[in-house]
Amino acid sequence: MTTMQATFEAWNRAAFAALAAGTAPSPASLAFARALANWAIYATPVALVALWLAGGTAQRRAAVGAAASGVLALASGAAAGAAFVHARPFMLGLSPNFLDHAPDNSFPSDHATLAFAVAFALWSAGRRGPAAALTALGAAIGWARVFLGAHFPADVLGAAAIALVCAPVFAQGPGRAVRDLVADVGERIWDGALARVGARRRSV
Repeated sequence: MTTMQATFEAWNRAAFAALAAGTAPSPASLAFARALANWAIYATPVALVALWLAGGTAQRRAAVGAAASGVLALASGAAAGAAFVHARPFMLGLSPNFLDHAPDNSFPSDHATLAFAVAFALWSAGRRGPAAALTALGAAIGWARVFLGAHFPADVLGAAAIALVCAPVFAQGPGRAVRDLVADVGERIWDGALARVGARRRSV
């Protein structure tokens, strides 16, 4: 391990110690953190579905681009994790395994990667309200997974960095053209399905 790597690892562990639950957290704090760590991520697809259902063409294109950015970020995170293998805090005896997580690679946090990628993609598409909410959600999820001993702070920062790179891919250039094509096809299919449902109701 180089001096730089040792310095970074020391910072990572110190930052973890400052954010982690310790050995005897309150039941309320554990319940709150577990809810964020396990379930809050489902707000991300719900937000995209809501944006599709409630929005027009621009909002639907933004939703499709954000979903695609999320998939790209998760794939990029998997590649980064294969290149940089790091044990989770509970595997190193730095915390109890409050999340009952499998003892696999820590870097990066997949939950934070997805939440940040969708949020940053919505920022790129100009959807500031949903983007701000999902950015806060990603930060909360990252904190919870560190608090519970499943991740180091660097895993969350790495997730944010990966998301930041992947988020604009479908908001400009060829990626945007692909996003718009997929969204427009989906919109035609959706509108056609709604029209058929409406016709059936009128015929009853």
